[in-house]
Amino acid sequence: MLIVSCKNIKPINVAEIRSLELEYNSETGLNFGSSFNAKIIARMNNGEEMEVTDHKRLSFTSSDVVYQGDNLFIIQKHPSKFEEQTAHYTIEMTDKEEQFLRKDSININFIGDLAILAAGMDGTPGEDQNDRGSRWILRDGKDGETATNGMNGESAGQYEAYIWREDNIVRIYVRNQIDGTIWRYNQVGTGKIFFNLRGGDGGKGGNGGDGGDGKDGKIKDGESTDPGNGGNGGHGGNGGNGGNGGRLIIYLHPTCADVQDRISYDVSGGEGGQRGLAGAAGKPGKALAGQNEGIMGIAGNSGLQGTRGLNGTIPEIQIQEFTFSVLH
Repeated sequence: MLIVSCKNIKPINVAEIRSLELEYNSETGLNFGSSFNAKIIARMNNGEEMEVTDHKRLSFTSSDVVYQGDNLFIIQKHPSKFEEQTAHYTIEMTDKEEQFLRKDSININFIGDLAILAAGMDGTPGEDQNDRGSRWILRDGKDGETATNGMNGESAGQYEAYIWREDNIVRIYVRNQIDGTIWRYNQVGTGKIFFNLRGGDGGKGGNGGDGGDGKDGKIKDGESTDPGNGGNGGHGGNGGNGGNGGRLIIYLHPTCADVQDRISYDVSGGEGGQRGLAGAAGKPGKALAGQNEGIMGIAGNSGLQGTRGLNGTIPEIQIQEFTFSVLH
């Protein structure tokens, strides 16, 4: 995911950058799915240090970590092996031909809360339509275009999880029952374990374009031309429907039955997308003395609100023996 800020921050000479670093408290709990506060610091050749987290010329690129804004980052990586303990990212500052790029990673210490992020993706919003201006050739205003609909949110999947304790480490093995994808997590300490199986939200419908205004009436060389009519407003797009919440069954080994009190989940359905707004009617041109009045355009219709997704089933937790060595 690429984040580029448009904030107006102090200019920086990229050619003078000595290093770019993501600074965070490495002693805090960092696990997959957790969020943490951090800032990106540029260290210059002259010894000056500048925070550039939201600088307009900085980009933060990563498939493992997402920058949410306001110095908040989320580790979204799904580890496929218990041995995985890094989340990679790239920081880049550019200015015309100058570039400074750094690739680095965050060390996961498995301490603190753990979140298994398996929510459905949100639907993309519909496209807004541009307003129509006055006509230059024809006299009537052009009709505004109808906006596109928001996309439906995805439904969360169906998962099974096996949880056990091994050498004072809680192991969590998660399997997608639909496509067979497997994730493996560790947790040290007594943090929470959260399963996010929420349905994705529907995308907002696009707004319809306003109708164009008609041209004013005119009289030239004794010829009278009536004013143009206003164009009709475009219709707003429908909001996408929310996705359904997921399904989860948890097998808890007797070696860590106490972990049950630390497990939480969200299997709610996604919210329906907001309806797109109707485009306004175009106004007729102004009539001169003795001319017929132009006709006002007709406003478009707003789109329909998307419907909320269905809640998933309440997760079932079973405490039972199983052979966890085969799950490594």
